Amino acid sequence: MQLKRKHILESLFCLVVLVLIPVIFIFPLVRENRIPLYLDDVFLEPPWEEARLADVSLHGNPYHARHALQYFPAFQFIHHSIENSTSLLWNSYEGFGNPFLALWKSRVLSPFSLPLFVFPLVSALQWSLLLKMVVAGWCAFYAALRFGFSTAIGLFIALCFQLGGPIFLWAGFPMSDVLPWLPLYLLCLERFAMGQFRAWPITAIVIAFMGLGGDPETLLATVLFGVIYVVVRRLRDPEAASIPGSVYSLSVALCFGIGIIGVQLLPFIEYTRQAIAPATTDLVSLQLRDLVALFDPAARLLTSPNPQKEALYHLLFAGTVPMLLLAFWPAVRGSAVKLIRRRMEALFIAAMVLALLPFLGGTYNYLPLLHHLGPEHFLVVLGLAIVFLAASTAEEWLEMDPEACKVSLKRLGLTLPVCWGILLVIFLYSKYGLNLNSPLLHNILIAVCLLVLMTITLFYPRIRILGYGLCLLAVTNFYWLSLNQLPSTRSDQVFPETPFIQSLQQVDSRIGGSEAMKRWPLAGNRISQVYSTSGTSLSRYMQYIEQVDSNPLLLRRSGAEVFLLTKEDIQGEFASVRPVLSIQEVFPTGAVLFRDLEAKPRARMIYEARSVESFDPALLHPERPPLLEGASLPEQDTGARARARLEVPVKNTEVRVHVERTRPGVLVLSDAWYPGWNATLNGQKVPILPVDGIFRGIEVGEGEHQIIFTYRPMSLIIGCILSLVALTVTLIYFFRLRTS
Repeated sequence: MQLKRKHILESLFCLVVLVLIPVIFIFPLVRENRIPLYLDDVFLEPPWEEARLADVSLHGNPYHARHALQYFPAFQFIHHSIENSTSLLWNSYEGFGNPFLALWKSRVLSPFSLPLFVFPLVSALQWSLLLKMVVAGWCAFYAALRFGFSTAIGLFIALCFQLGGPIFLWAGFPMSDVLPWLPLYLLCLERFAMGQFRAWPITAIVIAFMGLGGDPETLLATVLFGVIYVVVRRLRDPEAASIPGSVYSLSVALCFGIGIIGVQLLPFIEYTRQAIAPATTDLVSLQLRDLVALFDPAARLLTSPNPQKEALYHLLFAGTVPMLLLAFWPAVRGSAVKLIRRRMEALFIAAMVLALLPFLGGTYNYLPLLHHLGPEHFLVVLGLAIVFLAASTAEEWLEMDPEACKVSLKRLGLTLPVCWGILLVIFLYSKYGLNLNSPLLHNILIAVCLLVLMTITLFYPRIRILGYGLCLLAVTNFYWLSLNQLPSTRSDQVFPETPFIQSLQQVDSRIGGSEAMKRWPLAGNRISQVYSTSGTSLSRYMQYIEQVDSNPLLLRRSGAEVFLLTKEDIQGEFASVRPVLSIQEVFPTGAVLFRDLEAKPRARMIYEARSVESFDPALLHPERPPLLEGASLPEQDTGARARARLEVPVKNTEVRVHVERTRPGVLVLSDAWYPGWNATLNGQKVPILPVDGIFRGIEVGEGEHQIIFTYRPMSLIIGCILSLVALTVTLIYFFRLRTS
């Protein structure tokens, strides 16, 4: 009883440590009022250029560019919508409107987005990072104990995972919302491998939490890893459960896990049917020599610098200590317990098989669904696998008998000089010299301390000395090497409201104009614009914008009553309409804000149109009548032309339009046509017709009318029902499992 109580107290101590250490790491962010996102790339663009400080360095890293183009505007929209009690279903800031919840990467339903609903934006992002690190640490600690590791070694595993690259250095990416649950997923896979097929409800719940994280690519990669693991586990251990049984149980868990997140999945599927498939995320071509650099930070000094590859190195970063401990594994594996050896090596081999795919020259692109994955998704499990194998090395080091110790020391005499000698040679070869701030020097010091610790425990084998010593070395190593590499931005440099931005915020309509705006994430400052920078766009929208590139005056139909143009635009595509453009403001960057006196309002009546059966973007022309799908207007009709007026306030998911007394025509609202939008005309439900392929149109008869557009997607309703049913069934089987 006393021993059990002591173990409980030690476990509680470890759980507290797994909260305090992240607090220490995040404290510099709080002290300097920074957010864990890299947003400095916006200072490359004119709206924010004048606010750039002299000490701001621009990396030009496409991975980090997503922070400004996609992730922060999404966080901003969530926080602003909650603050103003508006809907999160539809985002009207980009393009002509876009479904927001349906975009999986918006992370609306992620548990780690909860701080955005409670705290101010800067504090919310800091709390979100802390929550990820704590959950990751606790999950890894629990999984380590269930795998049979001691409490001290379990703490080492948890610290390396919560402070590692996937959670800490990639904190701004959606995969960091998925991976905190990864240790529990590994534990579930091991249960399947041991024949515990009835554990599928627990696995389904874990998969659901991972799915809510907002990164379907990472979820797909982890599912693929699960299949590889149960296969390798069986091949390594004939006593493991059969491959068909394990795969079947994993498939059942996956089906119910996906069903639980139906509220997210079905709107996403609906969106993918209306959107152009995103380009591959393979932003960098990897070669086999890069695999060496992934494992050995020192070897990166011998490769050409590449910011994209450096981001991938950060993703794999599990700390120097686990990497160095791997050199001990060949020496101790012969004396390791057979079950532990097979389990840990199966985990490492499965992770390596997955990680090797992007090094095969893109051949995986021919496999179903895998062409959506980038190199980063194939590397997500490898770091944790390294930590588990390193932890097994540490425990087996203490379990050796005298004869096994003698054999192991002979092996170490061969492996250690080779592994650590490489570090020393590269250190001498590098340009860092004896610079005390050199990361490589820190690695050498950690290696020396680790060797001393292993030597001490060789003569005085105590698990707590080794385990907590490894924890101390790991935390020191992470603090030295990773703290300054965390992408972050000062709060006063987060999309600063420059005079340029303030002028745009005063515009009372959507902003169109220069093609350069395709690179300006104005949504980060809550400014509506014609162009979308987030990389997620409806196919009809993209077809319309492609025609805008050759016929810029089509922007007049987009609800953009002001144009932001450069001198090149005025002298080029917009030269013919310069006489009807009224100058509103000239900016120091050379850009000019014009009001187009002949632009069409966001809501308007049309009485002439070209009837078409389906949308053909080639038929779009600014001087010809709009395209109308599914209806036709009278060829000749006389009578009063009426004005349409938007009634304020205009909400994300509800737009009210009043039409004066009119002859028969079509009301056009220059917002994106999309399934889920419904309309009522004087209280009667009417169909919404696509106008010019992308806008919403309503046929109206003679008289005065009140039209209400509301967004209530059926996919969301069905998704909620699916989630409720799947969760209910899963919980029933879960409690039956607990009580049986």
